[in-house]
Amino acid sequence: MLSLAAMFKRLLPAVFLSLALAAPAAASPALLALQQMDQRVATIGHRLARANLDLCAARTMPLSGLLLHSLDQYGAEARADAAAAFGLGEAPVVLAVVPDSAAARAGLQPGDALLSVAGKSFPLGKLSRKGSYKRVQALEEHLLSSLGAGPVTVEYARGSVRGAATLAPEQGCLSRVQLVPGAKLNARADGTYVQVTSRLVDFVKSDDELALVVAHEMAHNILSHRTRLDAQKVSRGILKTFDGSAGKIKATEVEADYLALYLMARAGYDVNAAPGFWKRFGPGGIFEIFADGTHPGKGSRIEAAERTIAEIRLKQQQGLPLMPAFTGS
Repeated sequence: MLSLAAMFKRLLPAVFLSLALAAPAAASPALLALQQMDQRVATIGHRLARANLDLCAARTMPLSGLLLHSLDQYGAEARADAAAAFGLGEAPVVLAVVPDSAAARAGLQPGDALLSVAGKSFPLGKLSRKGSYKRVQALEEHLLSSLGAGPVTVEYARGSVRGAATLAPEQGCLSRVQLVPGAKLNARADGTYVQVTSRLVDFVKSDDELALVVAHEMAHNILSHRTRLDAQKVSRGILKTFDGSAGKIKATEVEADYLALYLMARAGYDVNAAPGFWKRFGPGGIFEIFADGTHPGKGSRIEAAERTIAEIRLKQQQGLPLMPAFTGS
């Protein structure tokens, strides 16, 4: 999973940083609010990935529960605020730790400055005004690669005290879950990543609803929907409504809605949150005539959710395993 750092590298324009973080009085609350969102999304993603390992076949990854960031990811206008908010200095720093994860069991804490990971240190180097995510990305890739071979030693500094911790990874479904800032109610999956906008995190009414969003996108990855649609040469542009592509995309959305409820239930989330979420989310009534045909209508989504919930509840009552009718296996 990626940290708050990934937001600024992937989807956050420099103007957002300038406007949101320029004033010292408002900067720290804004950054800390994003940090809290980041941890919430990562925690739910970690729980779903770990609980559904048996549904993911070979598409797995080591789970560290560690989110990282570094001063050089931030633009020049934001660095003073980021340093004040998070204690950022020369070394990359732990942004958040997922509870009951490898990082939590190792005793790592937010604010710990990482000195080395699996014997590799990451010197800061010269900071550009624009800021770059490359160093943190390299550290995260190195961490994932190292964890793939087994436990990893992390050397860190906590204030003036130096220490070492051993990360003993767990395996989970391959979905690197991240929060991205955005004004739209949106989430997406690309086969490896799951991205959820900050606006959507604000929109949900509970962790159960947020788990539904993350599980839906994770289901796309488990079911290899992007690969399947690419193999079918599905158009995602304006032609999708004319060449049959919209119907093929819609079929994957129906499958993801179904599997998401099983992923939720197996991870201990309340699937009864789904109908209420779908009732509030997306166009309904007359506005559905403007939809592009790639997603089910609100009414059909609610009905399908209620059928799947009944299916899950029956299996729970009968003591049967919560195995969906189809998986990515």
